[in-house]
Amino acid sequence: MTFQFEYSPAHAVMPMIRAHGNGIVFSTVFHENGEHGLQLIHVPDGETVDIALTEEYRVGKVYSVFLSPFDAEEWLYRYRCGDRFVVDPHAFSVRKTLIREEGRDKTIAACSCAPVRADGFFPGAPERPLPPADWTKQVIYGLHVKGFTAQLPEAQDLRGTFAGVISRIPYLKDLGITAVELMPVYRPLPGLRKKKTFRTMQEALGAWPVGPQGDPLRDMKERPNYWGFGRGLYFALRPEFGSQKDFALMVHALHEAGIRVLLQIFFEKGVTAAEQLFVLRYYIDRFGIDGFRLLGNVELASSLASAPSLADTALLCSSFPFREFEDQEEAERLLYEEDIDSLFGCAQTEEGHPGTGPAGPGFPVRIAAQSGAASREQASFPALITCGEDFQTLLRRFVKSDDYVLKDFLKLFLSVPEEHGFLRSVTGYEGFTLADLVSYSERHNQANGEFGLDGRADNYSWNCGEEGPSDDPQVLALRRKQVRNFLTLLLLAQGTPMLRQGDERCNSQEGNNNPYCQDNEISWIDWTEDPEKKALTAFTARLIAFRKDHPVFRSRRPFQYIDYRGMGHPDVSLHGEEAWKPDLGEFSHSVGIAFCENYAQEMQDQDRRRANQPLSFTYVALNMYWKELSLALPKLPPHYVWKVFMDTAAEEGFLDLPLTPADQHSVDVAPRSIRLLRAVPDIDSILRERKKEKLRTLPPVWAVRRDLKRGKGGRSGKKYPRRVLRLINLPAADRSR
Repeated sequence: MTFQFEYSPAHAVMPMIRAHGNGIVFSTVFHENGEHGLQLIHVPDGETVDIALTEEYRVGKVYSVFLSPFDAEEWLYRYRCGDRFVVDPHAFSVRKTLIREEGRDKTIAACSCAPVRADGFFPGAPERPLPPADWTKQVIYGLHVKGFTAQLPEAQDLRGTFAGVISRIPYLKDLGITAVELMPVYRPLPGLRKKKTFRTMQEALGAWPVGPQGDPLRDMKERPNYWGFGRGLYFALRPEFGSQKDFALMVHALHEAGIRVLLQIFFEKGVTAAEQLFVLRYYIDRFGIDGFRLLGNVELASSLASAPSLADTALLCSSFPFREFEDQEEAERLLYEEDIDSLFGCAQTEEGHPGTGPAGPGFPVRIAAQSGAASREQASFPALITCGEDFQTLLRRFVKSDDYVLKDFLKLFLSVPEEHGFLRSVTGYEGFTLADLVSYSERHNQANGEFGLDGRADNYSWNCGEEGPSDDPQVLALRRKQVRNFLTLLLLAQGTPMLRQGDERCNSQEGNNNPYCQDNEISWIDWTEDPEKKALTAFTARLIAFRKDHPVFRSRRPFQYIDYRGMGHPDVSLHGEEAWKPDLGEFSHSVGIAFCENYAQEMQDQDRRRANQPLSFTYVALNMYWKELSLALPKLPPHYVWKVFMDTAAEEGFLDLPLTPADQHSVDVAPRSIRLLRAVPDIDSILRERKKEKLRTLPPVWAVRRDLKRGKGGRSGKKYPRRVLRLINLPAADRSR
């Protein structure tokens, strides 16, 4: 069969696949010298078309060709580099197909660029990202598509797929999740097997068992890349998860539910900043992705963070050079906001006359951008979120009652993200699940085939008295309480909290803290229901709702610890066994934190709309000591009373009937537990005060009796109604008169 193609050099400057009119541009990079080409495979009949990529198709090391007309649904392709065929890193998918070669059918692997346009996913325009978010208001849920859906109770065809995630959207909404972070959804490439001619220091020191010749006695079997990190085809989705349309439908469904979508992208060394930016823009423009977690080689993360086209895209990374961004932003402002009239001396003063500068009349007048400390104070990067491990480590150590922790933990717990976002987490894909964090003190990674020596050794975990599964009621009760402690501190911390899939359902990995290759029940969420899972899920949902209802726990301004609004109370105050005197010493494990919620930005906005906004107080009593302690309560304004409405020592967590401490000057906190108290109006006190006020407006009893004797009160009760006589407790004999 003869195929009619018009093709010509495209002179592209970077590798890509791009639709152009009714044709397509193929471009790739060849580092080796020799003959190169593009082979097209016609899917219906297996016929091939070979196009030689000669010097006229080359720009530097980039070879490109424009073909027209081209129907991407009917054609596959592969590049020829010398005498072998190579995969295109920009392919949308890779699959097996048949070709006709020397009159015989042959099975090969080929690349696909279909669908070359994204407008076929939906009847309307392509999916767009949701508007930029205030990340202090978001709650992120980290998940692996297969791990999250592999054991769904629904139809089996949904398991391990993008469609399965759609079926769990109501669950995420009920939980209060506002964003999901997906582990890599692109297709990973097989790992490179490099022969090692040396022993690592770890092996030399005996951490790995070695044989007589010094070779490590490790199980060197090939293992599945369950997580999906490493080299990958960034534009090709994992075929077992679903097609591009399935992925687009999932993103659309999540957006319809008000849930943002973040992707983890692992960039290997060698992927340039331009290529990384091209990958991110591909997912934004094609699928409407809202943000990315940058992993792997993050040396170029600063280039991505400063890219103007990603200004509204959330970027999460371990750190960013914010001071460099401020200088760069100032330079860009000068570059892109130069007054065009100033180029010809046409700049006008405020009076409308030509500007006068150092060189005399007509010298261009430039309004300089702010610099120095003043500009740095105003710099803000709301879409950039740092996600270091400092908070996670301190939180784990504080809950397990380590010494020398409280002061540093409080500093991060109350640290408000002002210039940029902070991600807060207690667990992640790498490490123990929350249930394992309180059940195992040591890693148990034997299933990985590396003698249990892989994964992190320093997990800062505590098994609560017994390693692994237990049937001891006291051990189990303590573990449940510790889980509630972790969730409470995570969801009440300043910044953006992130939950790991299944942590709200007591999900366990049997002590495996590095299940990179466990594509099985070890890593999959168990969706079967039991009372313990239901209770913890409900507790988590109520905590998220509480965070949403109380803006003081997602503040946008740093706490001052003083009464800077003249309200009679500071924004935040710390307390110990005595009010206003916290013990932040090395061996302290308890503190009381009082929040005056009227200082929160949203509360201040309400104050402007309603001048008589009542005072609102919340008190967080933390006791990670192994004995019961009493923490002092600050004095409240008149007619307020402290009530306990959440106690992690109680199985239900949130109390159906709030408790009123007998002593309003202190609250008792059980060992290793947290209590939340709120200041509520004291109705009894208010009624007593109102009665006293009414009594003050009445005449004295002797005057009433005198008037009744003189007959001025009368039986009609016009001057002294019966309710007045009852209010002043006049004797019955006098009431009848």
